[in-house]
Amino acid sequence: MRFIKRAQQLGFDLSGAESLLALAAGGPESCDAARELADEKIAELDRRIADLIAMRQSLGRLVPRAPSHAPSGSARCCTRSRRPQMSAEGKLVELLYFDGCPGIDRVLPLVAPLAGAAGARVVQRRVETHQEAEAERFLGSPTVRVDGVDVEPGAEQRSDYGLKCPLYQTARGLTGTPEEDWVRDALQHATSSRHGAKR
Repeated sequence: MRFIKRAQQLGFDLSGAESLLALAAGGPESCDAARELADEKIAELDRRIADLIAMRQSLGRLVPRAPSHAPSGSARCCTRSRRPQMSAEGKLVELLYFDGCPGIDRVLPLVAPLAGAAGARVVQRRVETHQEAEAERFLGSPTVRVDGVDVEPGAEQRSDYGLKCPLYQTARGLTGTPEEDWVRDALQHATSSRHGAKR
């Protein structure tokens, strides 16, 4: 009962909590079924972790830190500047996907820690139709963008938009997720661009 209550506190509904409990108790008799259930729950937890990181970053930006010399209870400590600056909004990492493609579950654990370390906000965006894919210049699931720019080198030169699960040509060969270094480089480039714009 304590396990189920804890799972519900973390946002799982009753059926999800019961599934976690069954898995913790040994899972289905079939190894394949147990592995599939574990992978499903791990992917769900990864999504929740990414959402929580994004929420924490948003809350951290909501109220600026009070300076050490500010008087206690000062109203200025709780006031956001009415003049937003580029650095105040932070970098934005978008994960574009469509339902049914497993790539989004694999890319979240890769992107979330990199975005968190760079102070970037992570947003998941679902693409549902071919028309949306065209409008969004969506090259496949998952697509990772930093400040609106695809992390995949050469993506801006392509036009094969659609609902598909692409393979990325990386240093490790063909994979279903973008290279970690692409995401890191895109975050660093976004930081440099913002600093340059402030000068």
